[in-house]
Amino acid sequence: MRLKLVLFALLAAPAAIFAQTSAGRLTGSVMDSTGAAVANAAVSLSLPSGKSAVLATRTSAEGLFTFANIQPGSYDLKTDAAGFTQSIIRGIKIDPARETGLPAIRLEVGSVRVSIEVSDAPTAVQTTNVEISNTVTQRQVQNLPVLDRQVSNLFLTQPGVSSARGPTTIN
Repeated sequence: MRLKLVLFALLAAPAAIFAQTSAGRLTGSVMDSTGAAVANAAVSLSLPSGKSAVLATRTSAEGLFTFANIQPGSYDLKTDAAGFTQSIIRGIKIDPARETGLPAIRLEVGSVRVSIEVSDAPTAVQTTNVEISNTVTQRQVQNLPVLDRQVSNLFLTQPGVSSARGPTTIN
């Protein structure tokens, strides 16, 4: 009986050793330059020579993130958030079966680029005739900012037309 127990223990020991996890864990937080938490920032973990992320997550409302089950090794951490410059931390060492805590990642406010594209055709200007004329479309009548939708009120929106307490005058 004793021999069977010893034999069972010897056979079960290697299985127990291989069943243990050797993955690590990485935690951290993302803040702006004033120390306020940056929510919903994209955080990705990649190998130093890799172009694509091995793991990716987003920060919580408190600016916290966690990566679990990371294979031991060296990694790069990239942090992106709208309105902030990108942050890259290189050479983060993940140890087996340990939690690695990073100091707070501080993001600086990035420059905002605004692009304005005009997609409407410009209005032609008549330079050979002194006559002022304009065509009113059905869409302009429907989009009038008045409640009664009177077509005669469109005259008042044209250049050179004025309406004071007296009659309407057209210059």
